Amino acid sequence: MDLSWQEEKDALGEELVRLAYQSRCIETIFNTRDPEKRRNGWTLKNGTNSIYYINFRNAGNSAEFTAKLGYLMGRVLQEEVRDFDYDNDVIIGVDMAGVPLVSAVSTSMYYRTNGRVKIKWGYTRPLPGEKIRNVEDARTVLEELKRKNLSLGEWGSHNLIEGEILDGHRALIFDDMVTDFASKLIAREVIRYDADRRRIRVVCNTSVVGVDREQGADKTAKEEGMKLFHGVPMKTKGMAWLAGAMPQEQYKYLMAFVYKPDLFQDIDRDPKIDKEKGISSPAMREALELAAKSGN
Repeated sequence: MDLSWQEEKDALGEELVRLAYQSRCIETIFNTRDPEKRRNGWTLKNGTNSIYYINFRNAGNSAEFTAKLGYLMGRVLQEEVRDFDYDNDVIIGVDMAGVPLVSAVSTSMYYRTNGRVKIKWGYTRPLPGEKIRNVEDARTVLEELKRKNLSLGEWGSHNLIEGEILDGHRALIFDDMVTDFASKLIAREVIRYDADRRRIRVVCNTSVVGVDREQGADKTAKEEGMKLFHGVPMKTKGMAWLAGAMPQEQYKYLMAFVYKPDLFQDIDRDPKIDKEKGISSPAMREALELAAKSGN
């Protein structure tokens, strides 16, 4: 009996989550090889503590994971992005994690379909200066480039977008994951700028990610007039799929953190004001003690 697309997607997603944990693309205080993270966990950019971190930049640890992530995202494109024009549209990877990813998507789909599905790809390059973290800063940098009439050929030796984008066609934004959608909006600004510089019209209203952390990105995408598609919905399905990939005692703490992260925050520290690690809560201490006893 043939699987429905949703059944196939869930089966691929479950296997991908298992591989992600094994290759430390999903890194926890229990499986990390970083002694400091095993002792303290992660302090995120918003100042809060976490006992896990999704880092697909580790995809190079596993060729199997990389290939299957590419295939899952290619199938999402095939099944859910109905109006994709394979002859003219292009998928654009967001620097940096999205760069090898779009190659994996194109290559995996080509070989899995015996050459029937051919997906064109390209990628964004980092904007000059310090790392850009919001759309407003990206627009400021791009306006400065425009004001000075600079191409990246004068800044470095490359375009802001590497790859062929055709006049009147679509550029879809591809990335490993999404949290708040900010990096996808930055990528859209870069694509629009580069299209304007090339004097072409490009439609950029769709993003496909490997993992959606389900922290409000879908709402932001809709507000910005964009469509967001994902391979793995991490909170509603991905975390449950992790149950078979790690010891149950460790999994218990991970799920406790996912649904009650406040229990793992430092005592008497406001993360909005103080970004430095403080005194661990009882729940955090218990989890870290278990991590100290865990092997790699």
